[in-house]
Amino acid sequence: MSSDDDSKIEVNITDGVIKTVGAVSTAISNYVPLISSITNLIIEIISINETAQYNKKICSALLDRADIAHAAMKSLNRRKQENEENFKRQDYYNAFKRFETVLQKIRDFAAEVTNLQGYRKFVMATEVKDTFIKLTGEFDTAMKDLHFNMTLANDEQSKLDNMSLKEDLNEMAEFLLKIDGGITDHNKKIDAILQEVLLIKLQIQSNSNQNENIPFLTGQIQATQIPPNEFEEPIRRESDIRGTKEPFVVRKLFRKSLEVACKPIIFQKDLNSQKFKMQLAILGILGEAPNILKFYGISYIDNYSVMVSEWAELGNLKEVYEKFDIPWCKKVQLSLDICRGIAFLNSVNIFHHDIRCENIMITRTLDPKLTNFEYARMVTGKTTDVSEHLTIVHWLAPEKMIPGGVKDGGYTHQSEIFSFGMLLWELCYEKIPYKDMKYEVIINFVLNGGREKLFISTEKLPNDKEIQKELVNIITKSKYIYVYVVWYRL
Repeated sequence: MSSDDDSKIEVNITDGVIKTVGAVSTAISNYVPLISSITNLIIEIISINETAQYNKKICSALLDRADIAHAAMKSLNRRKQENEENFKRQDYYNAFKRFETVLQKIRDFAAEVTNLQGYRKFVMATEVKDTFIKLTGEFDTAMKDLHFNMTLANDEQSKLDNMSLKEDLNEMAEFLLKIDGGITDHNKKIDAILQEVLLIKLQIQSNSNQNENIPFLTGQIQATQIPPNEFEEPIRRESDIRGTKEPFVVRKLFRKSLEVACKPIIFQKDLNSQKFKMQLAILGILGEAPNILKFYGISYIDNYSVMVSEWAELGNLKEVYEKFDIPWCKKVQLSLDICRGIAFLNSVNIFHHDIRCENIMITRTLDPKLTNFEYARMVTGKTTDVSEHLTIVHWLAPEKMIPGGVKDGGYTHQSEIFSFGMLLWELCYEKIPYKDMKYEVIINFVLNGGREKLFISTEKLPNDKEIQKELVNIITKSKYIYVYVVWYRL
C-alpha cells in the first residue's frame, strides 16, 4: 500500500475523538466508529474511577483493564499495516464488537458498585464478586481473540483482583452494618423515596415552557398546604423565637401536639413557581428519612407564607457546642448520625453542598438532623455565589476554591466528604475552621496544601483519648478517602 493510501487513526484519550488523517482504506474505516466507541468507554471508566464513592479498589482493578485497552488501541494504530489483513476478516470484526460490549458491561458495573444506590442492587456480596470475575474473564478472552498483548501477568493480576475484592467487600459490609439504622433497615422506603425524588428532579430539570408536555406531573407535585387553623400558640419561652432580624423563625404547636418551626419564605413571588413547589415537595419526601429534618409543608401565618418543619429544641450544632461542652463519646454518635444523613441523601442522588455544624439541627433527644441542603436552601432565600462562598469557604474543598470551580457541575462526592471532614474538625475542637483568617488568606492557604492543625488533648477519661485519635484519623482521611473505610473502627 502506498504512502498516499496509508491510513492514520489517532486515538486521543483526552477528548475521546478519533482523528483520521489522510485517506482511510475501506477495511480500516469500518473500525473507526468501533475504536471511537471503545475510546469513549475507556474515558467513562476513568471518570467513574475518579469520582467513585465506594469500592474504589474494585474500580481500580477495572481501570487496569481500561488502561490495557487504551494501550491496545495505541498499539493497533502503530501497527495498522500489519493488522490490515485482520481488519478484512468478519470474525475479527465480530471479536472487536465483543470487545466493545464487554467494555460497556465493565463501565456499567463500575458505575453501579461505586455508588450506594447501585451497590444495593446486588442482593449479596457474592453477586459482586461473581460479576467481577465474569467480566474480567470476558475481557481477557476478548483481548486474546483480538491478538492484543496482556501487559499484566495473569497469576499476579488474579492475586491483586482477589485482594481488592476481599478488602472492598469487607469494608462495604462493615459500612452497611454500621449505618444500618439509617440506610439498610429502610431499603424499601429508600427505593420509594428515590423514585419520587427522581421523578420530581426530572421535572425540575425540564424547561418551564415544556411543563405542559408532562401533564400528569403539573399541578400534582407540590408541598402539603397546611391550613392556619391547625396551629396553636404554645406557652411562650425565650427560645421560641429564633433569628437576628425580622421575620423570625417561631415555634408553634401543630395539630395540638407537634412542636414545629415556622420559617418565613422571604421571596413570596416564588410561591407560584412550579419549580418552587416541586422543590418543596422533595423536602417533604426526604423528611421521611432518619437524620433529615422533617418538612411538613407550607402555611400562611402572621402575614407570611412559611415553611413548617420539625422543631429542633437545642438549635443547631454550632449553638450547642458554643453553649455546652459535648462529651467525646457523644461527638462520635453525632458524627455517625450525620454520616448516616449524608449517606441517605447520596443514596437518592442528592449532595448537601453546605456541610457544617450550623446546618445540623439538634433535637430534644440529641439527635442530629441535616437541614439547609440543596433543596432546602433554594427556597428560603437567594444568595449570590460570592456571599455564599464567603460563608462556606471554611469548609470548602480545595477544588471548589479554584475560579470556575463553584459551578454545580463540578461538585463531587469527594467535595462532600472533604466538607464532612471539616465539620468533624469543627465538632472536635468546637470552633469554626480557620476562624481568624480572612477569605483570601483561607483560599491561598488551602490551595497551597495548608490545613487546620490536628491535636490530641489531655482528657480525664481514658477512652476519650482513643476516641480523639480515631476522629483525627477520619478527618485526615476525609480529604479524598471515603468515610466507610474507617468508621467501623470507632
